[in-house]
Amino acid sequence: MSKNKQSIFLITAVVINFAIFVLEVVGIFLSAFAYGWGLFVYYTQLSNIFALLVSASFVAYGICVIVSKSYIIPLWLKLLRFMVTCCLAVTMIVVFVVLIPMIGEGGFRLMVLVNATPYHHLICPLLSIISFIFFELKPELNIKHTVLALVPTIIYGLVMFLLNLLRVVEGPYPFLLVYNQPWFMTIVWAIAIFGLAYTIGWALYFANAKIGKVINKNDF
Repeated sequence: MSKNKQSIFLITAVVINFAIFVLEVVGIFLSAFAYGWGLFVYYTQLSNIFALLVSASFVAYGICVIVSKSYIIPLWLKLLRFMVTCCLAVTMIVVFVVLIPMIGEGGFRLMVLVNATPYHHLICPLLSIISFIFFELKPELNIKHTVLALVPTIIYGLVMFLLNLLRVVEGPYPFLLVYNQPWFMTIVWAIAIFGLAYTIGWALYFANAKIGKVINKNDF
């Protein structure tokens, strides 16, 4: 990819990540006002806090490499963007495929139109996916990196399962209510959600790699 194209793609990614950062600040402020310290038990809130920190780092580092005219972020930063994009995508898909149908009438409004939900459940995940797939092309990832997509979700799941088992917390999601469902359903939910996280990571990796190949092929 030519330096000119690299600069255009990186500048666009920095702008999108800055938008994510601003929206996350607003969303997390609203969540903190609504839930207080309780926001730290939610996968959604933790994922979006993670997104705020990573996008802030991307913007700061991106500006530095633009000024230095290298136009390539370090691999560790792209890996963080990969992981956080996976987390946000898991959040969005679980909201639309699981939580809204579970709630039934009024579920869409509650999950997408109230308080911080427009930012955390829809806008920031979409912006993160768009930026990662289409504009964060360098450096290239390796297929082995897809395993990293699982790490934050596994950590959250294990910690929250243990806290529910010890009755320190309850939920906050229906599939974490270990005492309200048969033990095998907890295993089914774990397999389904971890499988979803890995599938999303795999899809993001291949989409990003495919776009990179197309751009490089058409480079002249």
